[in-house]
Amino acid sequence: MCALQTLNFRYASRIKLIYSIDGYLALANGEVPLGMHWAARASLELAAFMNRVVQQLVRIKADSREGWQAKGEQFFRVVARARYGTSDKELTTFLRGKGFGKAMLKPFSITRCVEDLRKREGWGDAEVIYDRLSDHVHHNLSSHNASTFGMRVDTIGRSSGGGGFEMQTAAPIMRYAYPTPSTTVRATNYTAPVTLRCVRCAFDCIKELPETPYSPAELLEYTGSELGAEIKKPGQDNGFSSLDG
Repeated sequence: MCALQTLNFRYASRIKLIYSIDGYLALANGEVPLGMHWAARASLELAAFMNRVVQQLVRIKADSREGWQAKGEQFFRVVARARYGTSDKELTTFLRGKGFGKAMLKPFSITRCVEDLRKREGWGDAEVIYDRLSDHVHHNLSSHNASTFGMRVDTIGRSSGGGGFEMQTAAPIMRYAYPTPSTTVRATNYTAPVTLRCVRCAFDCIKELPETPYSPAELLEYTGSELGAEIKKPGQDNGFSSLDG
C-alpha cells in the first residue's frame, strides 16, 4: 500500500512540475513580469514542499528503532498527508466523511517547507528568494513598481493627454504605461535563474523519494519478496475464479 501511494504521489508531482515549467515559459513568452514572479514562487514552493516530504520519508526509512509496522504507518501517514492535505473546506468535509483523520488532511506549511529548504545544500538563500518573490506576488511595493514604465526626478511633469504641471522643487515623477518592457527584462533576469534552480531541486527530490520505508532485505524478510508483494505470472493460479465459472 505504501508503494502504491508513493507511486501515485511521484507521478502526480512529476506532472505538476511539468505544468509549472509550462506556466513559467508561457508567462515569459507573453512578457508578463508579475506572472513570471508568480510562476517562479510556485516553483519554489513545489521544490520546498517536495524537499520536506522527502526528508521526512528518508528519516523514517533510516530509523532502525521502530518496528516494521510502526515504521510503515509513519511512512504511510506522511505520503497520505502529502497527497490529500487540503485547505478546501468542502473537500475536507467530504474526506472526513470517508474516514480520513484530521491530521492527515492538514496541508504542509509552506513557510516551514521554505525554512527546511534553507538547510539543503546550495539553498541557504531560500527564504530571501521567497520573500522577494512574495513581494511581487502580493500587493506590496515590488508589485506596484512592476506597473511603472520608469521614474525621473524633475520639476516638470507632463501628461500623455497633453497637460502638465511645474513644481518649485524637483521631485520623483513616475511614468505609467502598458506594457512595461524594462520591467519585463528585470523580471526575466531575476526569475529565470531562480525558476531553473527550483525545477532542478524539485526534480532531484522526486528522484530521491523512497518508495517504501523498507530496504529490499527487510521486504524479503517480512513478505518473502524484495518487491513486498507476490507477483503472479500469466496463467498462474491467482486465487480468483475464472469468469467462465
